[in-house]
Amino acid sequence: MKKELKKIINGRGIEMSPSNIVENFGILNGNIEQCNTNAEKHNFQKEKNASQKMRKDYDVALSYASEQQVFVNRVRKILSEEGLHVFYAPDCEQEYKAQDMFEKFYKIFRYQSKFTACFISKEYLEKDYTMQEYEASYLKNRDTGENRVIIVNFDGSKIPYLDPDINYIDARNIREVQVADHILNIVKKSGESAYE
Repeated sequence: MKKELKKIINGRGIEMSPSNIVENFGILNGNIEQCNTNAEKHNFQKEKNASQKMRKDYDVALSYASEQQVFVNRVRKILSEEGLHVFYAPDCEQEYKAQDMFEKFYKIFRYQSKFTACFISKEYLEKDYTMQEYEASYLKNRDTGENRVIIVNFDGSKIPYLDPDINYIDARNIREVQVADHILNIVKKSGESAYE
């Protein structure tokens, strides 16, 4: 039994010390960062500190399912014309070729954007990459203690672990220009827009 437990624990990246004390360093599933050795712990901490020092390159990052791309692209154009620096994945296709997109987008949505506008739909909830973008943005909320996620809902879909009392922009009955105006007002009210 003890050997089986040790296999299971080591298989999950948790180190068993000779005294049978489980060492677990840092975030797994949003709460515990996991490293196996002291060297990995040191490298992880170094990378985490470097990531947190990154400047905010974007006023807002747009997270959406491809099924809503036409709508979101129109919102992006309006926000850009109003002077916001917007992260919109198709604009960066050439820049990120042959790179780990999950890692790049995670850093952008968690550390390099001031706000994230999540365009929620049934399709959004079904895709791994959009949910990763949402989770990275949600962690930004936790890190800053401030609401940095702007929810735009297309069809009334409910996002997991989102407080049901959170206000969101209901995109079912408004046009792109109105959604963009809501996002613009939120970013400008924060006083943090780099492009005012």
